[in-house]
Amino acid sequence: MISALIKVVRQLATSIKCFRLPEVNGMPVLTVKKFCRYLRIPVPNCWRDVKAQPVTATAIFSELEGGSVLAETVKTRRFSIYDLHVLKGMVRVFSENYRHISQLSSSDTQMLKYLISFLYIFWSEGFTPENFFSYRFYEKTIAEANGFIGWKYHHLIRHLCNDRKFRVYCSSRAIFNKTYRKWVHRDWLDTMKCTYQDFEEFLAKQPRFLIKPRTSAGGKGLQLGEASGGKRLFRELQRQRAVIEEIVTSHPDLRESVDSPLNTVRIFTLLKANGQVELMAAGIRFGKAGVLADNYHSGGFAAVVDVKTGHIISDAVDAAHVKHQKLPVSGRTIKGLQVPCWPELIEAVTEAATIVPQLRHIGWDIAITDKNQIEFIEGNTIAGFNVVQVPDQTGIKYRYEKPIAEIEALNRTQGGPSQDSLMEDIKAHRRSFFRL
Repeated sequence: MISALIKVVRQLATSIKCFRLPEVNGMPVLTVKKFCRYLRIPVPNCWRDVKAQPVTATAIFSELEGGSVLAETVKTRRFSIYDLHVLKGMVRVFSENYRHISQLSSSDTQMLKYLISFLYIFWSEGFTPENFFSYRFYEKTIAEANGFIGWKYHHLIRHLCNDRKFRVYCSSRAIFNKTYRKWVHRDWLDTMKCTYQDFEEFLAKQPRFLIKPRTSAGGKGLQLGEASGGKRLFRELQRQRAVIEEIVTSHPDLRESVDSPLNTVRIFTLLKANGQVELMAAGIRFGKAGVLADNYHSGGFAAVVDVKTGHIISDAVDAAHVKHQKLPVSGRTIKGLQVPCWPELIEAVTEAATIVPQLRHIGWDIAITDKNQIEFIEGNTIAGFNVVQVPDQTGIKYRYEKPIAEIEALNRTQGGPSQDSLMEDIKAHRRSFFRL
């Protein structure tokens, strides 16, 4: 009922055409003062004389790469209240990302410059605020930025490679665990498909366990459970539609301390048009002590791994862009460490990548356990590339362009999805962002 009401309100707001504004690359051109208000900052002293002018008429814009050319493309278009509301929300997200990066000076003038650069240059190239800061586009040219896999190309890979009807094989934890059971050695239970007796038997073996939402990814909703509560706990877990799992421990070479989370490898596989599996990139995440998830956004840090050898080939970096050269407890140097059981891991993902051929591109999260086993934790049909592009600030789009083009060509011969049709899907997803 509430979601339906929100949808109606959104449609009404979108249908009200109340502003005619200049625009560049689909973005409305506002005044310096208006953008400062959206950023919740005072107008910087150096811009007070031009605060009432549209940003395209200021030095901020002319200093952008290609800014003088863009300024000549300004035209007028109608924007709804909802369009401006979405822009305001995006600016807020941009501000939050800016303040999260430790190396930046927290200068209002700098933030305003970066915002203008993002909105009128990088957004139209298919990048998000997170892409802009994670990949330091504020230090890069447009050509350098386009070497990274950003939001737009990321979604294009998924749409071309992963059939929507089959994504449940990764998005559902229970289905994933069943499908790839050869590499799921831990004990687990789907509370929606088990009896209370099954639940009691599980607790007898696993008095402490992990509670995972049925369909989430990236460590969201992960909780620690204990064998107390009886039927009330069982009903609560069923209400949450949870999957419960045995706690797995990392290999000694990767484990820092007793309270360290499970550290996992993220490795990307692509089932190419010729039926061969290619290993596209790999990284490793080290979690923060006391936190259940090891991912980049939960206080952990990531480093790039050489897919051929399993050696870590970069320093580690966290979400605030702080570089880590050593593991915090043991003091071991991260760059140069060898991920254990690498040949076995490569053999496992190469085989697993062919099990559901309708999912050509998967980002696998894999643990190497204290039992020297390869343990599949989850598969992602739209896995984040931060772990393999942020640590060494090197884009890997070039690795994908040829095989993705070949998959698209194959799709065309079979009546499958192509870039032409899929770009419409992406635009539909972005329709609230000014119908680009």
